[in-house]
Amino acid sequence: MDRVTAGETIGFVGRTGVQFSPPHLHLEIRVDDRFTNPARYWPIWLIPPKATMTYRYVMKRARLRV
Repeated sequence: MDRVTAGETIGFVGRTGVQFSPPHLHLEIRVDDRFTNPARYWPIWLIPPKATMTYRYVMKRARLRV
């Protein structure tokens, strides 16, 4: 098991190559080598998907296409 301390770098913000995606951080939590939903562990720090800028960009683009 890896443990982190305050101030330790756990990731870098960047783009994944998606054309309309602002910089963001992908987070992965594994328990017993299985993927686990990080929302179960960090709910107060996670931004709901509909509150993200990516969601806003996608919805704006979808409205412009109609």
